Amino acid sequence: SNLDDARATLYTSVSENSDETSSPHSQRSGIELMQQHHKQTRAALATTKLYGHGGPVWCCSADEDCVVSGSYDKTIKIWSLTNGNCIRTLRAHTGWVSCVSYCASLERIVSGSWDSSIRVWDSERGIEISAFPTAAGNSKYCLDWNVNAGVVVTGCRNHDVQLWDLSRAQLIQVFSGHDSVIQSVWNDDSSRHLVSGSEDKCLKVWDPSTHDSCCTLKGHTSAVMGVQSDGDYRIVSCSYDKTIKVWDLRMATSTNEYSDIWSRWSGTSSTNRIRNGCIGSLEAHSEAVFCVQFDEEKIFSGSADKSAKIFQF
Repeated sequence: SNLDDARATLYTSVSENSDETSSPHSQRSGIELMQQHHKQTRAALATTKLYGHGGPVWCCSADEDCVVSGSYDKTIKIWSLTNGNCIRTLRAHTGWVSCVSYCASLERIVSGSWDSSIRVWDSERGIEISAFPTAAGNSKYCLDWNVNAGVVVTGCRNHDVQLWDLSRAQLIQVFSGHDSVIQSVWNDDSSRHLVSGSEDKCLKVWDPSTHDSCCTLKGHTSAVMGVQSDGDYRIVSCSYDKTIKVWDLRMATSTNEYSDIWSRWSGTSSTNRIRNGCIGSLEAHSEAVFCVQFDEEKIFSGSADKSAKIFQF
């Protein structure tokens, strides 16, 4: 989890009928609640706490053996999941590290910062490999690394979405159209389209082949903090407005009813729900929702209300 007390914490879920949930240890602050579909609860036991950062931890990226964290203290740390020790500390950023992405198979880390830079690191040697040439004052708020395509998408303070060639450290494309800071980006593995979310309350779907926005999704009433797509037609987003929204690009201009599954899920008629492609809206959090991911069956979210929740499609 990303925390503002200068530590990173790893959690593992514990079954409700497990002996661990009734032990004295489970009553300590290491236990958080993961709420599933509003009613069911499952304890999440804090298995490892990683101390070492000198400021809030704003981002992380993990694989089976390591987790990489970026902090307000301007450093990136690589942690062992075996013993919780800090393996390496990477220093070069002059502003807080706002986004990181780690690929263990390539032994590479990509990071973005409020110092406006994008940097590539060798995770094994702990050295900086390259720094992308970027304009001063254009802080990087988010990034998504498409390892297969060798490109990195960044969301910027100047309202633009940027597409970079990782191997050449070269800017390939700039997508303009948002009216405020970009808080979230997502890149299709096949690079057919990009998705961005902004403080202008909108999501935009971009076509790299034309440089244009092929769709603008409106419905959130505050900044869009997280986005993900299935690479086809479904997008899930979360916002400061405390909601999670599900979008269907096939319905973006349609007024026809969608399948009955969405009616059962939200308890409202499909016709009333469809607004510019929005086919579902979840209002299960009591504070801003900062992150969201989904697969074919579930949506996972994290919020400022201190809860992580799982929703069934």
